[in-house]
Amino acid sequence: MIVQTLGATNRSKLRRIVLHELQTSPNASINEIRTRTGITKGDIQAIIIDLKAERLFNETFSTKTEQIEHLSIQEEPIGSEDIIQYCPNCGSPVAKESDKYCSYCGAEI
Repeated sequence: MIVQTLGATNRSKLRRIVLHELQTSPNASINEIRTRTGITKGDIQAIIIDLKAERLFNETFSTKTEQIEHLSIQEEPIGSEDIIQYCPNCGSPVAKESDKYCSYCGAEI
């Protein structure tokens, strides 16, 4: 029971750190956040997915550079005929073969 409590406390702390980094570094990449915080890339990506699900983080990631993009225009939804693959981390559709990073979670494709 104590181990579960410590795990939940640690996840909450990591989540606050990642959210702070996302809010204070307007063009951060996941690798930059990893370097500054020491949190693993996988943990950061999982936290980002959770934050997006709760609508606490609504930005997207560049599919070329992995940096956060601040879009003022809503992108067109991807049609099923345009999907060529899915992100291995979060399962979001990827429409361009040249994309290196997922626009939803920032994971390398």
